[in-house]
Amino acid sequence: MAILDRLFPAECAGCGGPDGPACPRCLRPLWQPATTSRPRPTPADLPPTWTVAAYADPCRSLLIAYKERSAVGLRPVLAAALASAVVGAWHATAGGFGAAPARICLVPVPSSPGSIRARGDDVVRSLARSTAAVLRSEGADLRVVPALRHVRRVADSAGLSAVARAANLAGAFAVPRRFDQTLSGTQVIIVDDVITTGSSLAEAARTLRASGADVIAAATVAATQRRT
Repeated sequence: MAILDRLFPAECAGCGGPDGPACPRCLRPLWQPATTSRPRPTPADLPPTWTVAAYADPCRSLLIAYKERSAVGLRPVLAAALASAVVGAWHATAGGFGAAPARICLVPVPSSPGSIRARGDDVVRSLARSTAAVLRSEGADLRVVPALRHVRRVADSAGLSAVARAANLAGAFAVPRRFDQTLSGTQVIIVDDVITTGSSLAEAARTLRASGADVIAAATVAATQRRT
């Protein structure tokens, strides 16, 4: 019973109320239309990025519960929000799913090996797969390609400045050769849970472009509101 309570909590992860795993009031920020998000300063290689909510409570609490406390019952609502961001990005950059090319894919920003061990899952990859399922149910022709891998350790980014985050992530990702043919000429939308400084998305875009992918946009559930 304790495991079920952890996976599908009866309490709302946003406010602690009785309507778990998330009550309508705490879900409201995730129902907003997708908007663009450009951190300041903006990394040079950051693709156009679309997001749905500000990374503030209750959205922040919902994402933390999903990522750090294995509240997988929240994945469907987070996937629906991320799907809205993907649709916003796609309509803005390529004219909408009705004009979709033969090949388009979502590439998740990979969790670090340490995070995967601690959580028992690559939570962003799982979120991307649920997001793709939402979009395919609405007629979109796309798939998830987990093409990025960590190739070196990176420090915990909490508390780092934008410049320090960029340096911390420089050269951190690689694309295994088995994905080269898949990515060549493919239009890619990178997906992640949160954009803060944009360093992770920019480094992911640089790595994917070096493998021949056409990175057209990025999409996240939430965006940190930063002051320069």
